[in-house]
Amino acid sequence: MRMTRHAEHRFRQRGFKADDMAPLEQYGTQQGDGILMRRKDVQEGIRGFKKRIADLERLEGTMLVVDGESVITVQRARRWKERSILRRPELAGPRPVREAQ
Repeated sequence: MRMTRHAEHRFRQRGFKADDMAPLEQYGTQQGDGILMRRKDVQEGIRGFKKRIADLERLEGTMLVVDGESVITVQRARRWKERSILRRPELAGPRPVREAQ
């Protein structure tokens, strides 16, 4: 949405930030000629963020093994493996194949 100079002036005057527009548009309810942010809208928005946080927490320690643009596999990295990968990134790749002697 484009803001008029009048709207920009009122936003500043009333303590709103330009960043406040996006959540109002995304979560607010269309009412007549405007958008109203109801308590219900706020709660639904918060619920979405909490779900996103839970998803991130669930993925902690997960390693996606990739080769270029291809996903090879996904695995849970044990804590020792996670630390060794962070210390020496070259250990993250596939193990070299030893030739028989």
